This record gives sequence, structure tokens and C-alpha cells, in this order.
Amino acid sequence: MEWEFFAKASEKLFLPYTEQEFIDEVKGIAEGAQKAGVQVSWQEILAWNGYEELVDYWWPNEKEGEYAKDDEKKSDRCSAFITTGSATKSGKIVMAHNSWDNF
Repeated sequence: MEWEFFAKASEKLFLPYTEQEFIDEVKGIAEGAQKAGVQVSWQEILAWNGYEELVDYWWPNEKEGEYAKDDEKKSDRCSAFITTGSATKSGKIVMAHNSWDNF
């Protein structure tokens, strides 16, 4: 599929679940890039932000007609943690994320 397909899909997939603050931020990023001469839409910025979900999860299932199915056999999962204060050496925030991709 062409990139525009995924940009349009990102709007349908992510907007209903995205807080206005983050939508405004994505639109601001696009606006700033456009002022710098980069031809990019806010939908494309949204798509890049959700790229992994679009191309690794949604699209393979969508093209197979299985997007609505809940397949517990799939191994793609992610994990994250955050800690701060006395739980860290410096007292600052420590955070990590692992997408468990098949690289």
C-alpha cells in the first residue's frame, strides 16, 4: 500500500482514542515542519507515531480480514516500567519500554 493509505488509516484508528492535547501536539509538529519547508500532514505525523501498530499489527490483520478477532496465540506484546524517587540511584525518573519485536 502507498504511504497515504496508512496516513488516512492512522486518523481513523488513533483519533477516537487520543486525547486532544496529543492531537494538538501532532498538529503543531506538522505545522512547524511545514513552516520549515517539509511537506507533511498531521495525519502523516500521527502515522509515524503509530507506525509499528499500523504496519505490524493492524495492516497484516486487516488485509487478512482478521482485525476484529482477538488472537491470544500471537506473541507480539510490549512491556514497560517507570520508577522515580528513592527507587533510583539519582532520584530522577527511570523509564524503559520493550516492544518484543521479531528483529
